Amino acid sequence: MISSAHTKLFIQLFIIGILIVFYDVMLHSLFLVVHIAFEWLEFVLDRVIEHLFDTNRQQSQVIVFYLLWFIAIYGLYRVFKVLPVWHDRLKNKTISTGFACKLYILACWDRLSLIDKVKLAAILSLSLLCLFSFAFM
Repeated sequence: MISSAHTKLFIQLFIIGILIVFYDVMLHSLFLVVHIAFEWLEFVLDRVIEHLFDTNRQQSQVIVFYLLWFIAIYGLYRVFKVLPVWHDRLKNKTISTGFACKLYILACWDRLSLIDKVKLAAILSLSLLCLFSFAFM
């Protein structure tokens, strides 16, 4: 009998597998949906401006063009205003995670016996030697 934990894990692995196999199709579909939504927004803005301001199609398209530029520039302004906050948050989280990882590795190293430390150092040295020999030959 498969437990619910195993079923949940199987479903998660299945979804991850589907995402890995079909990422290009999903990415293309996402860009297509975003493009269609943008075109729809532009069309609706054209019609609303033509109706409200009694303009022809070319005039409304020029107005929508500059309106969309204004929206994009305002969005970039907001992103650049919040970017330093995101940077500081990411830097602090990275430093704290690195420090916790270093403490964990040092605690594991302290628990090892002398023989295990020598074995680990030998394995690491041999692995680096193999890596460099395959990389540079």
